[in-house]
Amino acid sequence: VGTILVEYKGIAKRVIIPATTTIIGKNAFAGNEYLEELLFENDGENANLSQIQENAFFGCKKLTTVKLPNSVKTIGRTAFARCKSLEDLVLNDGLSKIEDMAFSYCDSLEIATIPQSVEFIGGGVFTGCVNLAGIEIGDSDNYMTVNGALYEIDGAESVAKIIAFPNSGNETKETKTFAIPQRVVLHEKEYVVDGIGDYCFAECITLNSITVPASIKTIGKYALKGISTSINSENSQIGVLGEYSFAGYEGNELTIPQSVISIEKRALS
Repeated sequence: VGTILVEYKGIAKRVIIPATTTIIGKNAFAGNEYLEELLFENDGENANLSQIQENAFFGCKKLTTVKLPNSVKTIGRTAFARCKSLEDLVLNDGLSKIEDMAFSYCDSLEIATIPQSVEFIGGGVFTGCVNLAGIEIGDSDNYMTVNGALYEIDGAESVAKIIAFPNSGNETKETKTFAIPQRVVLHEKEYVVDGIGDYCFAECITLNSITVPASIKTIGKYALKGISTSINSENSQIGVLGEYSFAGYEGNELTIPQSVISIEKRALS
C-alpha cells in the first residue's frame, strides 16, 4: 500500500519525496513560497510515485529544479503551472500522460524535452512560457517536432495537428513569422496537417505573422488567444473555429473564411 502526499506547508528549500509515496495530491505544494528543489529518495531509484495531480506545485515561484523518477506515469492539469523560476526540468522515461496546461507560464523554461513514452499531451502544456525556445521529443509514433513546434500524429487517418509552439522571447526580443507546414513526415510517412490544437499559439507575443495552409480544417479552443499576430489564411478551407479560439485577438484585421461552417462559443470574443 502506497502513500498519498496530501499537503506540505513547510519552509524547506529542498524537499525529498519518500520512496513509498505513490501520489502527490491535488494542490499539495501549491503556492509554496520556499521550495526551490524537488528531490526523490535514493535519487528516485526505488520510487513508487505514479501520479502528480492537478495543481500539485502550482505557483511555486522559487522552484528551479525538477527531475522526475522513472515511476511517474501522469502529470496532472496545471501541476507545475506558474513555477516562474523552473529552468531545469527532466521528464522521465515511462511517463505516459501530460495533462492540460501542466507547465504553463513557467517563465524561465527554455527547452522542453518530452520522452518518447508519452502517449497523451493535453492542450496548452507550455502556454505562456515566454522564454521557451524549442520543444524536443524522442522517437515516437504519436508525436513529433519540426523546427521546435510540436505535432500530434493520427496514424489511422494520416493526418497531423500542430499542438504547441515555442513562445520564445518577450516584448524586447525579435518578433518573427511562422508558416504552418501543409505536410510533415514521420518515419518516412507523410501526414497532412489539418488542425491547430487547443491553446497552440495562445499568447505567443513574439509572432507577428502566421500563415495557415489550405489543409487546415479546424482551429481548437483558445488556439490564437490574446495575440496581435497577422493571420494569412489565403485559400483557407477552415471549417470550425473552436471555443474562444480568437479570444482577446488584438490584430488589426481578422477575415473569416467563407469555408467556416461552425463558430463555437465566444470564438471571436
